[in-house]
Amino acid sequence: MHDAVRRADVESVKMLLADPRVDVNAQDVCGETPLHIVLYRGRTEIAKLLLADPRTNPNVQNDLGVTPLQIAAFFGRTDFVKWLLAVPSTNPNAQNKYDRTALHYAVTRGQMDVVKLLLA
Repeated sequence: MHDAVRRADVESVKMLLADPRVDVNAQDVCGETPLHIVLYRGRTEIAKLLLADPRTNPNVQNDLGVTPLQIAAFFGRTDFVKWLLAVPSTNPNAQNKYDRTALHYAVTRGQMDVVKLLLA
């Protein structure tokens, strides 16, 4: 799944998501899940596919404790933030190893549209 996401291979991602044996929350050597990678790279279509799959856990933390929402907030990806916040299990207050939350990243990076979403 990680390779398909990195290549932005939408068809392969769809095929893998159709297989119930695939662990959509598998972590690579840095603790990144496919959702982390998608958010770093801004892959809209794949993000929607992953978030539509009920197996996807939006709160998995990488080796630094960073969540997908924190990545989206850091980069000011408002659409991704909206989608993540629409998932009931998303924890907007999750802290990484440096006690930072998505709101911390949005504020320090001047991502005011994201700040508004996080505070709504």
